[in-house]
Amino acid sequence: DAGNIADEGANDGAVSYKTDDTNSLLAGCATVTRDTVSMPHVTTIDFGTGCTGVDGRTRKGQIIVTYDGPYRNPGTTITITFNNYYVNDNQVLGTKTVHNDGTNGNGNLSFTVNVSGQIILANNGGTITWTSQRTREWIAGESTPSRDDDQYSITGTASGTAANGDQFSVTILSALIRDLSCNAGRRHFTQGSALITRAGKPDRTIDFGSGTCDNLATVT
Repeated sequence: DAGNIADEGANDGAVSYKTDDTNSLLAGCATVTRDTVSMPHVTTIDFGTGCTGVDGRTRKGQIIVTYDGPYRNPGTTITITFNNYYVNDNQVLGTKTVHNDGTNGNGNLSFTVNVSGQIILANNGGTITWTSQRTREWIAGESTPSRDDDQYSITGTASGTAANGDQFSVTILSALIRDLSCNAGRRHFTQGSALITRAGKPDRTIDFGSGTCDNLATVT
């Protein structure tokens, strides 16, 4: 969610960016400020004291994006952090970094994505912790400026603690394919599978299928 918002703000920098697009998360009440003089550059997306997006969620506080070059440039690092940021009164904390590793053996740009975060749930609902290490391969759409024809292949692992204290982990078994053109920009995963384990619960596998553009998955 934060990554998608950061992309919207960084790509255009305007307060009105895609505010009438039902696939957009930025709302007209969000203010986007871009500092392209300092290095690394900084984009601040400020939701103020309460800003409801087209997805119906109310956000407040700031998402801060720092970057030392364009997303497409090998060597660029993009970092997302938060300043008193809440979604529906759930506080989001932590850091996400995306590093452009350059072209891989398949001839595609590849990115290392690391996440370390927390969500402090509203109404004393507990705290969720989350760490993740992923590889994101840009398998389609790199040659065009639009995001709407992009496809990514994602591999990696994650682990964390649920709000009740249970430990969990996620391992991608076969690469997850995310198609940003799918279903008028709904950007579903269309392929791949992941194993989810949680203390005291049966293991379960979620399978997104073999490439069909739909919002369906099978859990075993």
